[in-house]
Amino acid sequence: MADLSFVLRAFALVWLLGWFSAPGMAAPLPPAAVLTAGDRSVRVEGTVELLYQAESEALSPQQVMSPALADRWAVYAGKKINLSRQRQPVWIRFTVRNEAPPAKAWVLGIEWPLIDRVELHPRDPVTGEWGPVQRSGAAVAANSKPMKDPAFVFPLRIPEGGSMQYVMRVQSHSAFFVPLLVSDATEFQQRRFDTAVLMGVLFGVLGVMFLYNAALALFVRERSYAVYGVYLLTVLLYELTITGYGAMYLWSDVPWLMLHSYELFACASFLSASLFFRYFLGLRTARPAHLRRINTAIVAYWAFALVVSAVWPNRALSASIALVGLLSSFVCVYSSVVLIAQGNRYARYFGAAWSVLVAATVASLLSLFGVLEGNWLTNNAQHIGFVAEVLLLSVALADRIKHEREVREAAQREALELTKRVEVERDQKIIAQAHAIEVQRKANEDLEVRVLDRTAELERAMKNLEIANVELAKLSVTDALTKVHNRRYFDEVLEKEYHRSERTQVPLAVVLVDIDHFKRVNDTCGHLAGDECLRLVATALRQMAARSTDLVARYGGEEFALVLPGTDAAHAVEMADRVRQAVEAIDFIYRGRRVPISVSLGVVAKVTSLDQPLTDFVAEADAALYRAKDTGRNRVVLAA
Repeated sequence: MADLSFVLRAFALVWLLGWFSAPGMAAPLPPAAVLTAGDRSVRVEGTVELLYQAESEALSPQQVMSPALADRWAVYAGKKINLSRQRQPVWIRFTVRNEAPPAKAWVLGIEWPLIDRVELHPRDPVTGEWGPVQRSGAAVAANSKPMKDPAFVFPLRIPEGGSMQYVMRVQSHSAFFVPLLVSDATEFQQRRFDTAVLMGVLFGVLGVMFLYNAALALFVRERSYAVYGVYLLTVLLYELTITGYGAMYLWSDVPWLMLHSYELFACASFLSASLFFRYFLGLRTARPAHLRRINTAIVAYWAFALVVSAVWPNRALSASIALVGLLSSFVCVYSSVVLIAQGNRYARYFGAAWSVLVAATVASLLSLFGVLEGNWLTNNAQHIGFVAEVLLLSVALADRIKHEREVREAAQREALELTKRVEVERDQKIIAQAHAIEVQRKANEDLEVRVLDRTAELERAMKNLEIANVELAKLSVTDALTKVHNRRYFDEVLEKEYHRSERTQVPLAVVLVDIDHFKRVNDTCGHLAGDECLRLVATALRQMAARSTDLVARYGGEEFALVLPGTDAAHAVEMADRVRQAVEAIDFIYRGRRVPISVSLGVVAKVTSLDQPLTDFVAEADAALYRAKDTGRNRVVLAA
């Protein structure tokens, strides 16, 4: 829960956004989408470009700006620079123009404090002269940073009415976000002050609640309060990490913790959250039993991950933290729902607190990815969510104390009444006790039956939902008329096979098929005949492309497409000609008369290369198709 931002980056959007955008794969966005200018008097000229350093390279700023590496620079097409866990350094360049009065000072902010190392190299775009380098990052000593700030801030010296080019080298072992902001220095400090006030409130709430629950654990001797206190402490340390204040004030002289506090405190917060969930909601005796078993497995993983992150942090661990963190989130929601359905009054608080934090973290992620417009609320939504969660859970603990006191008082009153009744009517008391025991036994039996019934109903519903989801997934990739795959599925498969061909150096063939004079069939015989014609052609294509790796899809209108992995040009042309003959042999009788059918086919087959975009590869097949139609139809043409 505490590291849900880490989790959703591994899924994120997997889940909502799609994963990370690769440079050069989409049309360039306006530069302000990647690097935001905080004042109209300064603007970013051109685009923001990236160069990925190879594993065997050790490049200098002069080398990356040399003509020899000019073709390796690519415009970044995403809204915010998000490069997953990039192993090697990445170079970023952009040009800023200053149209402000001379008195204004500018800064460049990178408001993500988990980057290992950042180097900023200014370069005069006219003379090509380099200015002094500035360094910052988690692996850089505090006294070597250009400005003291929770994030990474660099003063910019841009001549009035002129431009300055900046070449930035970025390296990080964990989440690779680089949210850039050029801002007026005064406005930046004011914004930082506003954020510091919020952080003060956040850290104050977490600190006060930690001390309060530590005191409760000491006096009440209840394990739930102790575990909750540990959870509050780990959340506080996690928040200090992701806001940069921990590295700024607490552990700036501990290099190991500067680099690995993120993973360490993320694991610790997940572990303490899972333990608190276990003890506070009584999973040891909860039904169904698999809730306890799943929680035990999750606790064991986070304990293991915590130890590994402390003694041997590595990339495999970081990836598994993201996946298991996502699983832990779903398990918590699922378990809360099951316990709420069973009448667990405390599960309502826990489910509500968890949901608030998850929703707030999703809002922060959407802002970080550029999906939501960044503002004070979205940028700080996760911090606000932590405060709300802590308060809700504290209310739950207070309610538990009150409830337990009421139960004890009620028990004491009942005991006193029973004592009086024993003195007056001993025989009646014995009968009443026996009756009460019998009633309680029957009530427990009825409750167990109802719980088992509810569990069985839920399992049946989940199984039916799973079956429905499988059917829905099939329908989403199938053309309703022809029962072959649709265009969307064709695009997904083609992209995978295109990259597979480049990796394995095995040829890939694509055949575009167009029904000749299809409009004439519609016009003369009607649309029902046209639909039947499409179904017959689709059936013939499926019969010809019968390998398990082959794909038949409706490309659009009267066009179909074949994807033939591992097929060279000669075999692809042979396959296409068999398709042409099979279609020509279709005996299509409509209302007593035979309707002739033929197709034109365009073929492209080669070993793909990343130097050629996928769209150009398909365009070659399309051009071959048009040559087949222009030279008489009912024929196969191979792309030149």
